[in-house]
Amino acid sequence: MSNRPDDEGGFAPLPEEFRDYEAIARRKRSNRLGANLLTLVFLLATFGACGWIILIWNDPYAAINPFPPNTPFPRVITETPAATAIPSATLTPTRAPTDIPTITFTPTETIIPATLTFTPIPAGELGLTLGTPGASGDPAAQPTQVQPFVLQVLNSQQVFYITNPDGRGGCSWASITGTVIGLDGLGVLGYGVHITGDGFDQMVATGSDSSAGPGGWEVQIGDAPREATYTVQLIDPSGSPASEAYQVRTVDDCSRNIAAVRFIQVGGS
Repeated sequence: MSNRPDDEGGFAPLPEEFRDYEAIARRKRSNRLGANLLTLVFLLATFGACGWIILIWNDPYAAINPFPPNTPFPRVITETPAATAIPSATLTPTRAPTDIPTITFTPTETIIPATLTFTPIPAGELGLTLGTPGASGDPAAQPTQVQPFVLQVLNSQQVFYITNPDGRGGCSWASITGTVIGLDGLGVLGYGVHITGDGFDQMVATGSDSSAGPGGWEVQIGDAPREATYTVQLIDPSGSPASEAYQVRTVDDCSRNIAAVRFIQVGGS
């Protein structure tokens, strides 16, 4: 059966009419092919655009992104310049007691490392002439002039109590410790500290126990806390008294088995 169109009377088309029909059919097929190709191009472009967007989403700095975000400046770490040494100034000590730095003791402060092994250094081993031990322990035998060192008073107290660390024996210990500070605020070395009382008489050199602080010293007075009163006096290298004789009371308390004092210079040179 032919697909050719018939004329209005049902007759077959003439050859000229048939040729026109073929031309029209070819044009329709050509138009459909062009539309299909255009559709295919749009589909491929759509897929390509999606892939392009995905790549830019994952890597905004990719070369295919025409509008990449601003590149942050790299963080440059430079070497810290070495500190320039500051020339030390020459300090001229003043004689005013108010210029002496104040260091506060508290009952719970531990100024001695827990690993310290107590080894007192006798003043004689430092080559000092400190006079006869015991001769300066009697307050009545001392000269009446004002001595260059006094015990520092903090919160109306001259004696402070410290707990001996467990690493040094804990409660199996009793001692008197302290520091000696000069007018320049530095520790005083080479003086003697004479401690007497309760059957005890010993001299120890200042600076022999640096763990106690500037010009530090410590004297063990027993293997357990005890209630007793001792006399503590500072002696200069010539053997003369450098302070008055002060009474220091120790207590029978494991939490206060170290009595601490501080000598400060208020006169002399």
